[in-house]
Amino acid sequence: MENPSGVQLIIQLLNGITALIMIYCIISIPVQIIRRIVRKRKDLPVSPLTLIFKKLLKYWVTSAACLIPISSVLILISGNELGLSGQQLFPLIVTQAIIGNVGTSLLVAYVFLRIRKTAWTTKI
Repeated sequence: MENPSGVQLIIQLLNGITALIMIYCIISIPVQIIRRIVRKRKDLPVSPLTLIFKKLLKYWVTSAACLIPISSVLILISGNELGLSGQQLFPLIVTQAIIGNVGTSLLVAYVFLRIRKTAWTTKI
C-alpha cells in the first residue's frame, strides 16, 4: 500500500473534521429547536429568529469564502499529482469543491454560530 501524500493527508483531515461537524449538527440542531420551543412555552426569553438567520448567513458566507477556494486548490493539486488534465479537473472542482461545499459551509456556519453565541446574546 502506498503512503498518502501531504495533500491527501490534508484532504483526509478535512473530511474527518467535516464528519465530526456533521455528527454535531445532527444532534445539536433538533436539540436547539426543542429547547427553543420549550423556552417559548414557558415565556422565557429567546433570541429573535431574524438575528439568528442574520448571524447564520454571515458565518455561512465567511465559511464558504474559506472552504471553497481551499478545497478547489486541494483538488487541483491532487489532480495534477494524479496526472489529470484540465478538462477532467474542471467538473471535479465545480461539483465537489463549489457545489459540494455549499452545504458543508452551512454546517460549519452553524458550528461557528454556536461557538460565538455569547458574543451576540446577553444573559437575562
